[in-house]
Amino acid sequence: MRRRNVAIIAIVFVAAVVAAVSVRIATNPVRRSDAEIRKWALTKTPRGTKSNEVWSVAYRQGWELISPTKVNAPTNIVGKLGGYQGFPFYTFVYEIWDFDASNNLEDIRISRIMDGP
Repeated sequence: MRRRNVAIIAIVFVAAVVAAVSVRIATNPVRRSDAEIRKWALTKTPRGTKSNEVWSVAYRQGWELISPTKVNAPTNIVGKLGGYQGFPFYTFVYEIWDFDASNNLEDIRISRIMDGP
């Protein structure tokens, strides 16, 4: 009887861990397709947004900006949205905000880089 209880507890524990990992994977926005991430990013920083507002939104969202300096009218800003463990390599997801000559956001590009050989 004792062995049976231990086996049941072990199975329930493993099922709970698998469920928790599955929920985390499913809810990680950087695991979405590039098109879905781009659409989501455009809701945060729509076309026409000025570069200083993109910097503010990125800061509030906790995105790591890669662009070296904040200048008056950048041609683009690069930010690291996050990453996830793929198989077999870790994948980093970047967002590139492209601006026109008037410092208005024209478009957003998504890029992925895998950490591997």
